[in-house]
Formats: sequence, structure tokens, C-alpha cells
Amino acid sequence: WQQSNHILLTNKQFQAIMKCLVLLCLVGLKTAQSVSPFELVLEEWETWKLQHNKTYGNVIEGSNLVDGRYNQEEKFRMKIWIENKAKIEKHNRKTLKGHHSYHLAMN
Repeated sequence: WQQSNHILLTNKQFQAIMKCLVLLCLVGLKTAQSVSPFELVLEEWETWKLQHNKTYGNVIEGSNLVDGRYNQEEKFRMKIWIENKAKIEKHNRKTLKGHHSYHLAMN
């Protein structure tokens, strides 16, 4: 007596399983493509600089990136910008809770 490890599926069962696998693959791909919080902050930083015509340090080919990294002055300015952004968000959250009567914004 030998036991078989094969499972017999109907065509509909096979199609349902394949659809689930394809869906799982698509969800996995979408998750792999999602933007990290840090990437989002960098995008906001770059947009803010463009809106306010800001450049820091030596600009190389229209960017302040040196070998894929920001130069020292750019890092310093970005740190200040991030700290200010956090203070403004905290203040505006308190405003929504009724602790302040005015909102702040980046400028």
C-alpha cells in the first residue's frame, strides 16, 4: 500500500487558487513600491526648496546631491527645516484641539 501525495482539483478550484496567487503577487509588488516616510520627507524638502527658490552649498547639475548624498550645508538646512516642520505640525494639532486660536505654516 503506497499513499499518494497528489491533490486533485477541479478547473474552478484551480482558477480560484491561481487568482489568489496573482492577487498576492500584485499586493507584494505594490508593497515593495511604496514610499518610505523618509522618502516622503525628502520629496517635501525638494518641493519646498523649489517653491522658495532655495539652493545650499555647491550645486552640481541642478541638484545639491554629491555622490547620492546631500552636502554638509544641505544636511544642516534640512535638519532645521524638519525640526521647524515638526514644531508647526505639533502647534497646529493643538490648535485643532482648541489650545491655540491660530495656525502656523512653513514659509
